[in-house]
Amino acid sequence: MIPIRLLHSHSIEEDRLTIYPDLEWQQFKLIQVGFAKSHGIRLSYSHNTLEILMPGRNHEVFSRLIG
Repeated sequence: MIPIRLLHSHSIEEDRLTIYPDLEWQQFKLIQVGFAKSHGIRLSYSHNTLEILMPGRNHEVFSRLIG
């Protein structure tokens, strides 16, 4: 198994964005399966980089107001 290296993690107005570089497609697919039942978490994969966006409390409040 290839170790996963965390490149960057920070908050965006209480949202949490985590970036993992140098990730193989097979690793991404396994992570995607692991998050399958986690609603609201967005995964983006491009050029061997995975971005995981976990919306914060403010995001949830505004989405309910808009909905």
